[in-house]
Amino acid sequence: MDDLDTLVNNYKQMVQELHAAPAEKSSEKPDYFSMRQEITDQGGSPGDRVVSAAHLLVDSGNTDGKFCWDFAFLCYFLATAVPDSTYNAPPWEGKVCGTHHAGPNELSKIIPGTFLYINNQNTSDVKGNHSVIVLSTDSKTATVASLWQPHQVPHIHTVNFYEPKGFVVFIGRPTAASPTNPWFNYMKTR
Repeated sequence: MDDLDTLVNNYKQMVQELHAAPAEKSSEKPDYFSMRQEITDQGGSPGDRVVSAAHLLVDSGNTDGKFCWDFAFLCYFLATAVPDSTYNAPPWEGKVCGTHHAGPNELSKIIPGTFLYINNQNTSDVKGNHSVIVLSTDSKTATVASLWQPHQVPHIHTVNFYEPKGFVVFIGRPTAASPTNPWFNYMKTR
């Protein structure tokens, strides 16, 4: 539950920052509602739409995110999807999750479009976690899209689930959502 709480708290922080953002900055932002309609028109499952959104943001050079979860939330907004809570690691102390991560049974539930927290032990997150969107996966690795640095272009890279900096501590599979879902309210300020 800690990772879900962290996700919610990160979302709330982002909403506060967006409300505090200068008005002139919003005029430079892409039309996310048009982008969402374009992805919806393509059809497919929620996971397919999340993957399409991630590719669209990477390919467009979108630099609108400050944190890795900004990119992940935006992918889900564009796909009109929300992550479920398939797996939450038990709590741990510090930035290294140790044995508190997904095993083969949980990893087998990852599908394209899944929102993951990986414990890469970064300095930006209090628990050392990083948000990524799965583009494709096999039993040991995933090709993911993510944002590493504030206002940089998101990029595609590979995560090995069995290496210490690739341990998965949260799995959120994409599920369909109504465009009026409260989870999307933060986009109204963009």
